[in-house]
Amino acid sequence: MFSLLLFYFICGNNAFGISADKMIAKGKWSIQAIEKCPEPEQYYLQYEVSKRKLTRMKDGFDADFQLAITMDETFSMHAEMCQFVDGGCKPFQEFDEDCFVCFINKYAESNAKKLLSMADIDPPEFPVAPGEYAVTGYDFDYCELPQDGVVGTFGVTGYVMNGSEALFCCYMIAEFVELDEDESNECV
Repeated sequence: MFSLLLFYFICGNNAFGISADKMIAKGKWSIQAIEKCPEPEQYYLQYEVSKRKLTRMKDGFDADFQLAITMDETFSMHAEMCQFVDGGCKPFQEFDEDCFVCFINKYAESNAKKLLSMADIDPPEFPVAPGEYAVTGYDFDYCELPQDGVVGTFGVTGYVMNGSEALFCCYMIAEFVELDEDESNECV
């Protein structure tokens, strides 16, 4: 659940917080993989996520989460992004957001409510109480993401933070591909 919300954070910052020398194009996003960070047992949020293709523009996700603390507006976010190039993953960008929940409510509120509702959180909003949650069949619609971005494949390590302490860590690989002139954008 939080790993998918983190993806919205990453896409928004990739599209708008980059230097002018990077190639920005019209295109589409996809999640290639969501993985655990090293030593995952040290975090307050434990998770298992699996992905499957629903349609060409939608991936389906099933997830189980164990949250040990209340997730509320006191937490921030930090992400470290690298771009895959010949020879490895070159550091690309780091960014922070002072309020994880505020960001989610501003840029992905409807998707967050859908996720929280599917996890049987009532009402489907933050704060989220400690507990075990499951989401089955969440359809991730890439059309909700920015359609302008930097072309490439990116490795992203994202954290939900409480001061300098990481409470949650997720590693994902995301790709932004440019649409050809003759390729239609299913999102329009």
